[in-house]
Amino acid sequence: MKKLLYTTAFVMSIGIVSSQNWQPIVYGIEYYYALNNSDQITNVIKVDSVQKVESDSIFYLNRIFTNCDTCTDNEYDAFALKNQPQFLMRKMIKKSDSLFQFSDTIQFSVKPLMKYGQMFQYSETPEVNAIVSFEGIETVLEVEDSVKILSLSNGKIVKISKNFGIIYFQQNDNYYNLIGIKNGNSFGVNPLTFNDFFEYEVGDVFQRYSTDWVTADDPSTYRTVTKFSINSKTITGSTIRYEISGWRLHTQPDNDVFGGYSTVANRFSDILTYVDSANHFIHSYPNQLIDINDHLGIYEFGSEKLLNKAEHILINNRRVIKTGNFADEAGEQVEWHPHYSEYSNNSDLLVRNFYGVDEIELMYIEGCGYNLQYWYFEFGGSDTFVGRVHNGDTIGSVSSDRHFEQYASITQNREQKTVVYPNPVKNNSNLKISTDLHVLEYRLIDISGTLISKGNVIGSEIFVNTNGAGLYILELVTQNRTFVERIIVQ
Repeated sequence: MKKLLYTTAFVMSIGIVSSQNWQPIVYGIEYYYALNNSDQITNVIKVDSVQKVESDSIFYLNRIFTNCDTCTDNEYDAFALKNQPQFLMRKMIKKSDSLFQFSDTIQFSVKPLMKYGQMFQYSETPEVNAIVSFEGIETVLEVEDSVKILSLSNGKIVKISKNFGIIYFQQNDNYYNLIGIKNGNSFGVNPLTFNDFFEYEVGDVFQRYSTDWVTADDPSTYRTVTKFSINSKTITGSTIRYEISGWRLHTQPDNDVFGGYSTVANRFSDILTYVDSANHFIHSYPNQLIDINDHLGIYEFGSEKLLNKAEHILINNRRVIKTGNFADEAGEQVEWHPHYSEYSNNSDLLVRNFYGVDEIELMYIEGCGYNLQYWYFEFGGSDTFVGRVHNGDTIGSVSSDRHFEQYASITQNREQKTVVYPNPVKNNSNLKISTDLHVLEYRLIDISGTLISKGNVIGSEIFVNTNGAGLYILELVTQNRTFVERIIVQ
């Protein structure tokens, strides 16, 4: 969802006007552009540093990660490039208030103080001339501003405004529209902030899922489902602190349990703390070069650089910032070894780590926090968002408390030696009950909560007839309480 921040023309007049004044790009301002028909930010232009060389001021612009289209034998994107220019090149040289040169792989000039009908040379190679074909007032980012159109002899146009710089730029078959700007004040579309990802409301309910495994099919896999409510929120400076409470359902290998796993559900309370910083991954711009190891915290994978690009995308109409890739359970979206290393200290060439880390994906989801999934040699794991309930609306999925209470009852049953056998049990066969309690009736439920069968208990046996093999929940009702057992039907 776009974030629109508009201010009045009066605020604009005391803010950007005094600093821009027809200059195409100004130090300290971020410019947000959309490519072609997109309504999302696809390019961020800003000045990284400024150098004075005699009478010239050189403004070095931010750069991006790209695939190496000129590299031979690059079928599997084995090579990529860092420090690559965006559409306004690597640097802008201010020769005077009336002449700005943009240079890198190509060079062109902009003369923003030229008047209507005046002509100048836009570029030498190829030779292109420009003429000021329009000079007037237009609405730019909800503010009326002076605008000039530069019509080029190659059929392209460039639009520049007095207070917002370059607002439209054509290059090859693409065009870039200015859709936002930030200079203390914000205009138009702006990137999401830290709070857009991590500021929740008291009463919100979340569910997350985490894993820790040696290999995907290895029984030494730990799985945890956590459901919690936000009880209180405190914001101090750049830190957001939440007091939470809820359920934690933990499954782990257990040689004492038939089938190799034990599952325990417990209530818990905890504190969540999120701290913003200038270098937080959330503040990266599209296609910015990222070392994912700088953003993994306790999950950092050694000292090697794991380089990739920051991607700003939409998933289910929610803004997402991510880097890296991870395969889903069906094996789709597989991109083995998605990260890169520097070829040498003096080169922009990056080489894919085909013999290093297999997969890592770090993702921040608007209003939902983060996802992390990784596979590193022989081990891996995940910590991912499942669902959120906010003001009665559910994003994703959130289990009922009943789901966790069933497993909590299973834990109590084991302590009281309530046993059903054989377990696993064959479908369309009898399941025996071994207990000192008198069981009156039973209910058999699948893991989605659907009632499969129910009835009175005759003797100490129950006839099992299900829709198929899998994990089921068996509720045994006595005069005083209900016991819950997990059974596996074959």
